[in-house]
Amino acid sequence: KSAINPNVQWEGANSKVFGSQFGEQPNSDKKNADESGHDDSNEEVCDDHDPHFNPIVPLPKKIELKTGEEDEIIVFSERARLYKLDNNTKEWKERGVGEMKLLKHTVIKTYRLLMRREQVHKIVCNHLISSDFKLNPLSTSDRSWCWFAMNLAQDYEAPQLENLAAKFKNGDIANSFKMAVESAKADIHENTGTYHNLNLASLVVPMINHYRLTNLLCMLNI
Repeated sequence: KSAINPNVQWEGANSKVFGSQFGEQPNSDKKNADESGHDDSNEEVCDDHDPHFNPIVPLPKKIELKTGEEDEIIVFSERARLYKLDNNTKEWKERGVGEMKLLKHTVIKTYRLLMRREQVHKIVCNHLISSDFKLNPLSTSDRSWCWFAMNLAQDYEAPQLENLAAKFKNGDIANSFKMAVESAKADIHENTGTYHNLNLASLVVPMINHYRLTNLLCMLNI
């Protein structure tokens, strides 16, 4: 066996096993402290900072969206499926599904049927009713009614004479629609003379975008 020479020096002898002793700062922290003049190694990081940035383009405070129903009250409103009779094929074509509303104007006391398609809100039924307005049952369904009207849908430049039909969820809702229309017709008949005493020119201006003045005058027989 070879004896160990006590005079042999091992590489790394008398050096620290780890870079720093417990509680002693690493060299990089010491260097930062020397260069900046203060020791920031123990400073806490603030996570509550919430930067605020002003918008480049100022936004409007409030956008007022008008539907044209502000001066009307809802007499009837139920979900329905609207159809229009194609004059060429003599077939009923679907126009959309939405809330079929019977609205009464609080000032000029007119009634109109209004329906917007669900989700897209496109107007597919928009016309006034008169005292001689007539609903006819469909022979193929006990929960549907059809009628003729000067309809002013959203994509029409002027009212068009159309044969429309509305199909409701059940017969009870369809009968409620019929009763609401008949009640409106009776109210129109009783108040026919009052329309001539109103200043229609000043009243209908806000309504022009929803149903044209020509349609209003035609349905009121003025």
